[in-house]
Amino acid sequence: MSVLIVSGAGYIGSHVNMYLNRVGYDTVVVDNLCKGHIRPFR
Repeated sequence: MSVLIVSGAGYIGSHVNMYLNRVGYDTVVVDNLCKGHIRPFR
């Protein structure tokens, strides 16, 4: 199942994305990158 994360480059969104990936979900991140973490997390 895929999960859409809105504002995924921010602090909370990026950590939610890391957690969901760790437990096996595919994620799609939408963000305008005005602020936040541009580099991908692993």
